Amino acid sequence: MDVTLIQDVQVFVTQTDACQSVEVTGNASLLKNYQHCSIIEGNLRIQLIQNHNHSWSHLGLPNLKQVTGYVLLYRLSHIHSLNELLPRLAVIRGTPLFHGYSLVIYGNTYLNQLKVWNLTHILRGSVRVEQNWSLCPGPAARWRRLTHNATNYIKDNYKLCVYLPCEEEDSCNHTTPPPPPCNGSLCIQGCHHQCIGGCYIPANHSACVACRNYQHGPHCVADCDKANGTVPYLGYRCIPVEECNGQDLTLLTHPVRDKF
Repeated sequence: MDVTLIQDVQVFVTQTDACQSVEVTGNASLLKNYQHCSIIEGNLRIQLIQNHNHSWSHLGLPNLKQVTGYVLLYRLSHIHSLNELLPRLAVIRGTPLFHGYSLVIYGNTYLNQLKVWNLTHILRGSVRVEQNWSLCPGPAARWRRLTHNATNYIKDNYKLCVYLPCEEEDSCNHTTPPPPPCNGSLCIQGCHHQCIGGCYIPANHSACVACRNYQHGPHCVADCDKANGTVPYLGYRCIPVEECNGQDLTLLTHPVRDKF
């Protein structure tokens, strides 16, 4: 097996690139402080940025794959595509939510393309996409699939959007880029059933972009093994009971989230 690929997988299973909640207000250059983050254990809020001189392609979060809480993008006036900002975001877990929403895209004047191709799962909560005057947000069926049939709020965006009938039914093969190859890059087909967001090696529960339920060491598992001394933490990974007690953390044995 390719050693380089194994090293890439190891980045997933360690917490060295985990960040706590990120809030950037008014100054996009502050995003540089978080470009190493592959997971945000908390919420991502980027808001009230008006300066059109910033280059979002250099100020985005290129390594971010998962957010355990919610994502709020509010009044980023001069961003044109979310692919510049969140090119690898795959999973939003929605614990906690922002007034019932796990993803809010609101009031971004020049946003005209989403292009969040890697975003495959919103595990809890719904989506609000509103007052993005240049944006065709996509058919409602696509958002329902992403949020597992939650009631989403898609309103007051570009008024003249036209979608193909198959787009309305979320059945077009050509509207989504084809799956990338699995020779050292991301796969979105053939992954282990405990994976979500893709994987680096097919059928391997130690090579997931994110875990459907919990991450326990190098593996994605259905639940934490309390009998062997691990408990759920932040609704997505297992930690030893001693670590939970040592950090004065709350023991959460029944996380508030949707199961599959």
